[in-house]
Amino acid sequence: MLDILVKGGQIVTEEGIYEGNIGICGDKIAVISSKTFPLSGVREIDATGMIVMPGFIDAHVHHRTQVPGLTTVDTPSDVSKIAAYGGITTFMFYIGARWATKPDQITDAKKSVSTPEEFFTNVIEEEERSLYIDFGIHCMLFPNLDIIEQIPRVAKMGIKSFKMVLGYHPSRGWALDDSMLMLILENVASCSGLAMFHCENGYIIGYLEDKYVRNGNYNINTFLEARNNLLEAETIYRTVTMSRITGCPMYVVHLSAKEGLENIINSQLSGYDVTAETCPQYMLFNEEHIKQQGNFLKMAPPIRTAIDNEAMWNGLKNGHISVIASDHVSLGKQQKIEANDFQSVPFGIPGIETIAPLVYSEGVEKGRLSLQQMAQVLSTNPAKTFGLYPTKGTIQVGSDADIVIIDPNIKWKISTSTLHSNTGFTPYEGWEIKGKPILSLLRGKELLKDGQIHTEPGFGKFLRR
Repeated sequence: MLDILVKGGQIVTEEGIYEGNIGICGDKIAVISSKTFPLSGVREIDATGMIVMPGFIDAHVHHRTQVPGLTTVDTPSDVSKIAAYGGITTFMFYIGARWATKPDQITDAKKSVSTPEEFFTNVIEEEERSLYIDFGIHCMLFPNLDIIEQIPRVAKMGIKSFKMVLGYHPSRGWALDDSMLMLILENVASCSGLAMFHCENGYIIGYLEDKYVRNGNYNINTFLEARNNLLEAETIYRTVTMSRITGCPMYVVHLSAKEGLENIINSQLSGYDVTAETCPQYMLFNEEHIKQQGNFLKMAPPIRTAIDNEAMWNGLKNGHISVIASDHVSLGKQQKIEANDFQSVPFGIPGIETIAPLVYSEGVEKGRLSLQQMAQVLSTNPAKTFGLYPTKGTIQVGSDADIVIIDPNIKWKISTSTLHSNTGFTPYEGWEIKGKPILSLLRGKELLKDGQIHTEPGFGKFLRR
C-alpha cells in the first residue's frame, strides 16, 4: 500500500534521466515506474514539467562555532531550517574532539562530560531535539596527543570522517606537523575512517602574514598574496603523499586553486582515489569580487581568479571533483563590518540556502553541468563518500524517500530580504536565478512546500556511518 505518489516528473538520478512516477510507503521509496496507475486513497504530488532529484546533501557546514569569542547568529536549529528552504534534506557538520573535556562548549549547560562518548552523545541528543533535517557529523582533530586515542572511540559512534585544518596561522592552535599527521592518518585508517584536509600551508601563510603586519600593509591584496595558489597545491601533494603511505583514504575540502586540482588529477591518474569537494564561491567569485565586497568575502581558502573558477567547473564536469558543498557559517553582517582591520575580520560566508539554486542556474542552465551531474555532486557522491548510500543520495527502491522537486522555469532574485538567515547579508545579493526547489520530502514527510517548512524541530535524525 502506497502513501504518496510523485507522478509525471523528470526523475534525475546518478544513473540517468527518465519520465516516471515514484511510489512511497512510509519513509521509503517502494516503487518506481514509467507507467501511470490509478490508486485510491493515495496522496498524489503532480510533478509534471518539474525536475525530481534525490534530496540534496550539504557535506560541509559549520553551525556550532568553535572560535573563542565568536558566536554565530543562527542556531543549529535555524541552520537546518534555512537548509530546508534550499532543498537540502541532509547536512553534515564539524565539531572538534578537543572539546570533549570542555563542558562549557556544550549548549546544554546542565550536562558535563569527561569522555568523547559522553560529549558526542550530548551533541547528538541536542541536535535530534532541535533539527529539521537529517544530519551526520565530521570530527575535527587538533594538535593534542589525547585525540589519537579518541579516534577509534569516536568512529565506533558512527562518526567516521576526521578533518585536519592546515591553512591558518599556527597561533590559532590548529596547526599539525607532519609527524602528528602521520600518526593521525594511521589511526584513522585503522578504523576504516576518512581523512579530510583543509589544504593550505599554514606555516608559510603565518610567516607571510607576520611580515605584512610588521610592515603595516596587511590588507585585501596582501591577504590574497599570503594565500597563494601554490600553498594549496603544495599541501595537497604533501597530504596525498602521507595518505598513500599510510593507506588512509583522503578528502580535500573546499578546493579552490587550479594548481591544487592538477595535483589531485595527477594522484587520481596514478591510482590513488583522493576525493575532492569545491564550493559555489570558488566557482563563481574571483579577485575582483572580493575587492568589491571586501570583508564580506573573506574566507579561507580565499576567492581566487576567473581561471581558477573555470578549473573548478571543468573538474566537476570531468569527474575529478566529486562534491559541491557550501562551507556555510552564519556570521552576521555586523561581525563582518565591525572588525578593526582586515586581519581581524572573521572567516566565512553563509551559503546553505543558495547552493542548490546556484548550481542549477549557473551550472545546468548555462551548460556547465548536466542534470545528472548535478544529482551526482549534490546527492549521490556525498552519500557514497560518507557512507550514507544507498539510504541517502539516490532515488531507488528501498532508499529513504528524500526527494526534492525543482521548478526549472521560476525566475527570481537572490536577496537578503527573502532568504531566511539572520546574517543580514548574502554575497550573492541581486543575482538573477532561474530554477528553484519548490517541494521536498524527507523520509516521506513533507519538508518544503509552498515556500514554508512543514516539519517540526526534532524531526532530524543522526546518521551513523
